[in-house]
Amino acid sequence: MVRKIMAGILVVFLISGVAGCSWWNKIFERKAVVPDKTEVKEESVEVGQKGEMVEVVLYFADETGEYLVPEKRMIAKVPAIARETLNELFAGPQTSNLKPVVPSGTVLRDINVKPDGLCIVDLSREVIDNHPGGSAAEALTVYAIVDTLCQFPTIKKVEFRVEGEKVESLKGHMDLTVPVEKNEAMIKIKN
Repeated sequence: MVRKIMAGILVVFLISGVAGCSWWNKIFERKAVVPDKTEVKEESVEVGQKGEMVEVVLYFADETGEYLVPEKRMIAKVPAIARETLNELFAGPQTSNLKPVVPSGTVLRDINVKPDGLCIVDLSREVIDNHPGGSAAEALTVYAIVDTLCQFPTIKKVEFRVEGEKVESLKGHMDLTVPVEKNEAMIKIKN
């Protein structure tokens, strides 16, 4: 008899517990806060229509390895135009008499343009490990990157990093502890 009473009480508690939980949830109902998609503001980026191209200028070494020579190229107009332009520079020249200035295997790890015009370029270790060395070659590499990037009005100077770390130089000839500005003296003027 005691067992039947205990079983009955247990059934009553279970039913009231289930009902109570349901009632408790309705009183303290919590809804997940999901922002309305119309409220989310996106940074406006001027992007060309699908297939739209833009002309950029890349700088490569001349046949003597003393000067930079501009090479114009058409690339897709994308929001990350500076990144895309550097990737084109790293791919090398399309003109046969020009020489690449970025060591093979170098990868653009990251690029960040600050509101004050500083562009931070983070390159892979190959930019140092595969670099031929020499003051002229180092200057050509640095200024090819800087002059290529400074064609964009939002970029005034470039800070170099390798594998996320600031570097003193690539091969010991150029001071890269401070941001580098465009150097038109390195650009060969066509006669």
